[in-house]
Amino acid sequence: MLEILIAVAILVSLILYALTGGADYGGGMWDLLARGPRAQPQRHAIVEAIAPVWEANHVWLILVIVLLFTGFPSAFSTSMIALHIPVTAMLIGIVLRGSAFVFRKYDSTKDAVQRRWSTVFGIASFFTPFFQGLTLGALTTGDIHFVGGRVTTGFFAGWLTPFALTCGLFALTLFAFLAATYITVDTQSQPDLQSDFRLRALWAQTALIPLAIIVFITSKFELVGPAPARMDGSERDHRSPGALVSEILSGTHRCSGGSDIYSSRLGPGPISAPGHTGCHYSKRRRT
Repeated sequence: MLEILIAVAILVSLILYALTGGADYGGGMWDLLARGPRAQPQRHAIVEAIAPVWEANHVWLILVIVLLFTGFPSAFSTSMIALHIPVTAMLIGIVLRGSAFVFRKYDSTKDAVQRRWSTVFGIASFFTPFFQGLTLGALTTGDIHFVGGRVTTGFFAGWLTPFALTCGLFALTLFAFLAATYITVDTQSQPDLQSDFRLRALWAQTALIPLAIIVFITSKFELVGPAPARMDGSERDHRSPGALVSEILSGTHRCSGGSDIYSSRLGPGPISAPGHTGCHYSKRRRT
């Protein structure tokens, strides 16, 4: 019973991290892609949204890791060994992203210096969630095996599959969608900026649909042939791992108010409680 409670706590923490910290990554993506005469106001709106809470949002990821290595040490050890390449890339991205965000604030205000930190911040915001989604997808493939506490499938099992790669793209696009949706709500007093971010949310949401379909299709190929063993030695469930992604898509869409993006009925109402607490920010900061 205890292991079930810990697993549920990990799942809830992971969802909260996606809804809050994930939107922070999305903000960095839109910061890098900001173009046109309103590029600077767009970046300013992103900073105002992220700055007050971006450190606190990542506490959920720390909680996931702590719960995993204390509650399931064998699974944690095996996963970190087998997936140390994408996990290391993810950690490097987290460090680069946070450092660049802070240095951009306190370093020289010269354009060249600001562009350098903005580029690092934006690029890290792109590849970090990609490796997060890729790692999660790799864990669900069941391709990672171990015998006697030793990983027997090498360091490339699972995370180079089409399913895992597509999960990485899905996570990246999902976080971009969350950020654009949240900032659309946050810029209600600035109609031009609100229109910009509403359009970005529509772009991201449009991209999510085919990506979800591809995730579902590639998950079927992961199940061809005998089902591999889990880390506890039991046989893997034949249900598609794509079902989890489909549930995340529909649940996150409802939490972030995706349906209201089309009709412009924008306000705090569609935003979920964790999303609203974790990403809204500038209004609280200004009051």
